[in-house]
Amino acid sequence: MVVTLSSLHKPDINLLLVINIAIQYSRIMTINYGKRMGDTDFRKLCAELSEKGFLICHFMNVADSADFGFIATEKTKISYDIVDGDEHIMSVDYRHTASYIKAGFSKVMPNIDFNRVNTTTTRKVWAEPKGDTVVFTGHTDGWKNNYNEYGVNNLKYSDDVYMRTQVTNGYEGLTLKFTVTWDCLTIQRKEMIEEMMVQEVLADMGRLQKRFEGRLKLKKFGYDINDVTINCHFDAKTESRSECTPDIVKQVRDARRGV
Repeated sequence: MVVTLSSLHKPDINLLLVINIAIQYSRIMTINYGKRMGDTDFRKLCAELSEKGFLICHFMNVADSADFGFIATEKTKISYDIVDGDEHIMSVDYRHTASYIKAGFSKVMPNIDFNRVNTTTTRKVWAEPKGDTVVFTGHTDGWKNNYNEYGVNNLKYSDDVYMRTQVTNGYEGLTLKFTVTWDCLTIQRKEMIEEMMVQEVLADMGRLQKRFEGRLKLKKFGYDINDVTINCHFDAKTESRSECTPDIVKQVRDARRGV
């Protein structure tokens, strides 16, 4: 909204309001592959996908393949040793417990004290993904927006069209989700909406599906990539919604075979 004040020095201030109504169209397509995958298997899947340039990370972080796989992790446990001079009496987990013991026995054991002990153990585990947003290092038609601190990991296309890709593994099952947004100053025709939000991103949706399903279909994970449930719809900030036509859904699924 732009407000112009003409002649502030006059008692009858005239306000000229110039209003630009911005509209954001969004298209959300979710492919549900069925049951939730076990945590260890999902971490193994993420590791294999990372080797293929399909990295699942936090939506605002730079993706790093070193964050995936069977990695060493350190865990430090803090405890407190109760001592009487050079003699070790016992160990407790909390500082306040050690303080109570010291206070309670100080009259009969004037040298009683406690020391903090840090015990660090190292073990190897399958790394857990730090988020659900996909960064794809392979070829894409869209320009890759990958930030360290600002913005969202997504693909940018012409005329302010963006696509964010997410992988989730929760109570609803294992899903691959595409969110396409388009910011406009005016209401657009149906044909133009389909051109910008379907055709513009279609090839990349095919590439991402193909890379994801290429690992998911392996026998060890036990998923049928053709037995899926698809939810797809268009939204606008005018609170209107329309379902994706079967033809649009079919185009997206068929795009896997054309890349």
